[in-house]
Amino acid sequence: MPRVVPRHIVDLDNHSDQEIEAAFDAPVVDEKFSPAQILKFARLLARGQDLERAAVAQGVPLSIATDVQQLFERLSQRGKFSAIASREGEKKKRRQHEFLQRIGDNAWTRLLDFAHEIANVTAPALAAISMDEFNSMLSSRWQLVVWKPQQFGPIRELADILASHHNRNYYRILRTIDCDKILLLAAEQQKFEVEAIDAAIGPGAPSQLGTVEIEGGAYRVERRCAFVYLENNSTPIRNSLELFLVTVALWAANQNMP
Repeated sequence: MPRVVPRHIVDLDNHSDQEIEAAFDAPVVDEKFSPAQILKFARLLARGQDLERAAVAQGVPLSIATDVQQLFERLSQRGKFSAIASREGEKKKRRQHEFLQRIGDNAWTRLLDFAHEIANVTAPALAAISMDEFNSMLSSRWQLVVWKPQQFGPIRELADILASHHNRNYYRILRTIDCDKILLLAAEQQKFEVEAIDAAIGPGAPSQLGTVEIEGGAYRVERRCAFVYLENNSTPIRNSLELFLVTVALWAANQNMP
C-alpha cells in the first residue's frame, strides 16, 4: 500500500527548497500526528528553520513542538558527544540544535523509513511520563536512566518497539552496585535481566551510568538502572544518539493519544 501523506505536510525528500518554503504558510490540520512528522519537524530545525514555521509545515501542534525543541536543546547542551565535541569549547557555547545536526542525511532517511513503519504503534506508558521526568531520564551519557519502579513500563515499550529486531535484543539493563530491591523487582516484572555495572563486560558495558538530576539539579539519584543501547550496523537505529531522537519522536507522537 502506498504511503499517504496529508496534503498540508511537507515531504522534505520529494520537494525543492522553493516548494518547501511555499508550504510553510499552510494551515495546520487538527489530526493525529506521527513519529515521522516529529522527525521531519526535527530535521527542519536542524536545517535552521524556526520553530513555528517548522511545526506548521509538519502539522505538529505548537505546544508539542515547543516541548520537543526544548528537549533537543537540552541534549545539545549537556550531551557527551565525542572527543571532537570536547574541542568545541564550553557546553554553553554549543550550537542550539547540535544534537540534531550530528545526524547524517543517510541516517535521517533510514530513521524516517522506520518511523513510517511504527506509525500506528502506541506507547501508553511512555506517553504518561511528564516532560520533566522524561527529560531527566535522557542522560548525558546517552543512556535512558531509571530510578522509579514505574519507569520500567515505558522502558519495556521502548525495548520492544525500538531495540528488538529479528528476535535479538540490542540493549542491556545495567544497575549501580547498590540498587533498591523494589527497582530490581520492577525490572524483573517487565522481563528484564539486570546486570551490575561492576560485573558487566563486553559491548555496551560503560564505565559508569548516566546521572539523574531532579528539581533543577538540586538532587542527584544514586541508586538507579540504565537502558544501554548496543551500537550496530544492521538495525534501523544504529546508535544511542539515533535512539534518543526516535524516543523523543515516539514520546511526542503519543502525547495526543485519546
